[in-house]
Amino acid sequence: MSRTVLREGLHWLEYQKYVEILRGQHGGAVVLPTTPEVAWERVQGQVTELVELIEYRMLVEPHAAELAAGRIRTSELDRLKALHIRQLRDTGLTRPEARAIDVEMHALIADASGNRHLAQAVREIRSHLTLGIELQSHTLTRARRSRTGHAQVIDALERHDAPAARESMKQHLALTGESILLALREHGGAGTLAGQDSAEQQAGTAGMLGTADDPARIQAINVTDSTA
Repeated sequence: MSRTVLREGLHWLEYQKYVEILRGQHGGAVVLPTTPEVAWERVQGQVTELVELIEYRMLVEPHAAELAAGRIRTSELDRLKALHIRQLRDTGLTRPEARAIDVEMHALIADASGNRHLAQAVREIRSHLTLGIELQSHTLTRARRSRTGHAQVIDALERHDAPAARESMKQHLALTGESILLALREHGGAGTLAGQDSAEQQAGTAGMLGTADDPARIQAINVTDSTA
């Protein structure tokens, strides 16, 4: 690749606010964190695609979790638990670090399904859904709900309960879908979402379903912040 092409690429990344170009002896391209405002600038014109991805994800990942319940290996389950414990106990995690853990957990579950096509689909969906995920506000309440969702899925996988694994993953993803749709509306995407009420209603219904997991089991995995 020529220097001219590389320079133009870096200028484009800087213009799109992906990086900041620092001058001087110790300068270079520094990756910038993606704020909800920047994510909205990038996602405009792709709102319909995001909604379709949320719907697609709700079909694919719960099935992957269902298959994983019967096929997951002990080493994979141990890795999932270790990642979840790190989520709970490492209070110094940055937002990108927390997201990286979340991505790895979902990829692990997809791999445990034993179906490489499903595993690839899960990764591709997450990659395309990144901007929608970045739109969400990072709040303690949402973080706790996410961790509880992970605990429910892990619990079902450990018990090799396929229906519970599917339902727990469905509920976990529905919360993310609801959050993304809410963020789209807050950032001005209400007009584009006007015809998507049925999708939002479906996600909301899934998120309100009662859990089939025993709270005592969940508590054993998803320890409280005070003990983490």
